[in-house]
Amino acid sequence: MKTRRSVFDLLVTVFSALALLSIFVFMVLVPEGRAYRTLEKSVQKEDMELSKLQMQYDQRYDRHTTLQDEYRNAMTAVERHFDQEKFLAQHAEDVSALELTFKQSHHSNSVYVIKDFDVIARFDSPKNFYTFMEKINKSDWIMAVKVPMTFERVGDEINAIFSMNVYSLN
Repeated sequence: MKTRRSVFDLLVTVFSALALLSIFVFMVLVPEGRAYRTLEKSVQKEDMELSKLQMQYDQRYDRHTTLQDEYRNAMTAVERHFDQEKFLAQHAEDVSALELTFKQSHHSNSVYVIKDFDVIARFDSPKNFYTFMEKINKSDWIMAVKVPMTFERVGDEINAIFSMNVYSLN
């Protein structure tokens, strides 16, 4: 009987231990595992979001760098202040006579200063006018030639009268 009783006690002890272990597993470890999986899913979502944002940042940075390299001349041109004397000296060879009259200056978006000029230029031929326009387009400053342009014949030469805006940083 003693062996039966000890076997019975052993079985009760083993089953009790298994029951306590099962209770421990279901009460403590399972909720911890669920919390861990929930946290893991949350971290994966945040990681995907971070990767997406990093890709967008990289694309924008690359685009910014490309544009900065491509428009470096324009960026330095807008930083230069307009010098009337230098402008007249640069374009004297393309025209017979060149007169630049300052009209007014105003601000745009508190970032740019826009200076308005009236230009009277005299040319020997239309080809000289187009050369003059190309050089304005490639000049050291950001300029916009405004319409209307008036052309008048003066003897063997052509007078061109137009307005021009020069842009620079404030």
